[in-house]
Amino acid sequence: MRIFVLSSLGMAVIFTAIFFYQSFSFAKNFTQAETLDSYSLLIGDENASLRVVEFLDYGCPFCPSVHQTLVEASQLEGGVALVVRPVGWSSPESEQMAKFLMATADQGKLKDLHVRFMQSPTPSLVALKAMAQLEGVDIAKAEKAMAENQQPLYNEILMNKLNIKKIPAVILNKDVFIPNDTLPTVNQFRLMIQEIKK
Repeated sequence: MRIFVLSSLGMAVIFTAIFFYQSFSFAKNFTQAETLDSYSLLIGDENASLRVVEFLDYGCPFCPSVHQTLVEASQLEGGVALVVRPVGWSSPESEQMAKFLMATADQGKLKDLHVRFMQSPTPSLVALKAMAQLEGVDIAKAEKAMAENQQPLYNEILMNKLNIKKIPAVILNKDVFIPNDTLPTVNQFRLMIQEIKK
């Protein structure tokens, strides 16, 4: 496994690689991360040749920008699906937001609600529930499912197994990319995807 920390030096972008021993357990954890399950949502074609994994926090101020950049790069490249894995690191409320969003999956509202909520200028649990109500979500049913949802904890455990310590974090072909003091552009993500597809 390689972890790349994206940082800026003037106009140039440098990639600082930190190499870790890639054991079987890492390979297994990467496979778990790329596999769509009840702890994640898929944006794009389920049969895409490449799956990009994104760990994000709904309370993180940088995650919406990185997410939108990834979505745009994936759509422009084609043949790429994004597996989104929410965590609740930034605050207790961010964990509640992740749990509530994932609890709308059985009502068929998860993807649309996620897309709308990622564009929210002031994310909060109150704002999320108001948005969900407008989308036709049965709030009481979602709250009941939310009480049983261990989704953010599962994704946090998976991040720890992969030795990922920051968010947002993106996995492309078993390489982990973590924005540092600058956020990646659409073209930077496209170049990474193109390199993997070679």
